[in-house]
Amino acid sequence: MRVSDDWMKKVSALLNEAEGSLASDPRNAFELSKKAMVIGKRCREPRLLAASCAVASKSLLAVGEYRRPVPYIKSALHYYESNGDLDATLELRHNLASAKLFGEHEKEILVELHRVLDARLHTKKKEKSTRNRVFYTPRSWQDRIADRIPSNSEIEHQHALQLISLYGTIARAYRSLSENLKAIDYLQKGLTLSEEIQEQPMLALMRTNLGSVYTEIGNFALALEHLEQAMEFYRAARHERGVAGTLNQLGLLFLKNGKRRESIQYFRRATRTFKSLGMSESVARSLVLRARHERLNGSLARAKRWIDEAASDLRRIEKSRMYYSVEFERALIEHARHPKRATLGKLSKLHREARKRKLELRVEIAQEAARIALELSLKPESGEWLFRVHSYEAERMIEERNKAVLASRIERARQKLARERTEQKTRAKKMESEFNAKMREAELLAQQLAKKGSFQASLLEHLQNMRITGRYATETIQGVVEWIETARFRDQSYEELEANLGNIHRDFLRTITDRSPDLTATERRVCVLIRLGIGIPEIANILFVSARTIETHALRIRRKLHIPRSIRLSKFLHAI
Repeated sequence: MRVSDDWMKKVSALLNEAEGSLASDPRNAFELSKKAMVIGKRCREPRLLAASCAVASKSLLAVGEYRRPVPYIKSALHYYESNGDLDATLELRHNLASAKLFGEHEKEILVELHRVLDARLHTKKKEKSTRNRVFYTPRSWQDRIADRIPSNSEIEHQHALQLISLYGTIARAYRSLSENLKAIDYLQKGLTLSEEIQEQPMLALMRTNLGSVYTEIGNFALALEHLEQAMEFYRAARHERGVAGTLNQLGLLFLKNGKRRESIQYFRRATRTFKSLGMSESVARSLVLRARHERLNGSLARAKRWIDEAASDLRRIEKSRMYYSVEFERALIEHARHPKRATLGKLSKLHREARKRKLELRVEIAQEAARIALELSLKPESGEWLFRVHSYEAERMIEERNKAVLASRIERARQKLARERTEQKTRAKKMESEFNAKMREAELLAQQLAKKGSFQASLLEHLQNMRITGRYATETIQGVVEWIETARFRDQSYEELEANLGNIHRDFLRTITDRSPDLTATERRVCVLIRLGIGIPEIANILFVSARTIETHALRIRRKLHIPRSIRLSKFLHAI
């Protein structure tokens, strides 16, 4: 069934509102995209449904959920792959890689991210040398619904945004591999590109991520510089979510540098902002950091107050990842206040849940359980927990070895791609130089033929005059004239020119023939010579006809190709 304009407008408006609220309120964006999906299913229109699924997956990724988006991404990916939309396919492959990387911790997905990046960069370079943008047109999901081709500036901007987002994801992947220097390299690329297109939200996001990486590696000055610059933008733009995240990161930075008072101030401000936005998990994360710091360096009473507050904020989402972090910290605080054996039971239960969910927290739980068992002189339990700690340590070493192997494989793949790109560039340059040489050869042949034709034409005219005056025998002069005309059409240079023009301008000849099948062979030959920049008198000498005949051919070519009088024939043919 045909989709009505009303349905189209409604879905486009919903997705427009959803994409607008992705940064500030991704949960609302997900609800809006779900409404758009309902409309797509109701009217049985795959295009509407695919775009709605794509926006829904972006919303879930922005919230921090990495398993739920996968079915939406695969559904949209199937549609856009079958329809040949390369830009949408690459964006969805990028989103799928992000979901797998952060949801299932599949480190091999980094190779896929590099493939997507290489495809975007290679396609863009290829696009610059072609006139047709249909095969790769970066655009928004609303434009895809309306089937609208954006302007060149919009295409360039959208392409840059996709690259910036991809650089950020690759940087996160390298952070998960503990390769912070490579992460910084890709974040710097994203930062530079954001500055070039003056995209302030992406610029602030890149600075926040750089501040986070520099915090991890202990570079206080650079981390503070990037975070403060990101904060300036978020405040100017009144982006509360960005302000809260940056405040939390600043609190963590000062906490790691032993500046407790400043860190507590930042954490408090971040908590207030998160609460005003209804972001329970972010509030809990901030409170857990504060509680842990108080447990290790400050007051246990304050630590208990912070962790109780975090637990109360997570009551409605009890089984989230943050829930286990809160319960783990609460058990440690209770043991610090009143050491007892029951704490091991709580930690054992949390450990089972963490192992079932494959949370990284399970290692820290085992380490703390082993420490508590040793502290309470519980030999069987301490031996059991120490065995688990050692097994996790062995797993970590194996994982690090696998990471090193994977990193080596990724580097080899990148080097292979770089070599292939270099070889392709070399081949392209060689082909271009050969093409230019052939073009020059054809032009020189045309010029030689023009000079030769001009000489033979003047000689023929002179002989004609001699025949008229009667100084020489008519039979002798007629024989010379016939020999000259026969030699002109049997000239080997002319045959070489014909062959070169046919080989070099094959695509051009095919194009003008498709536009006007009525063009004769002579008219097509004239088109090629005009395209080479040869004037009408020279063309007349090459083809052994009068200039008037060439002008007649030019008029017929204009009429058959429907060329307006305001456009020069040579300019029109050169543009094809």
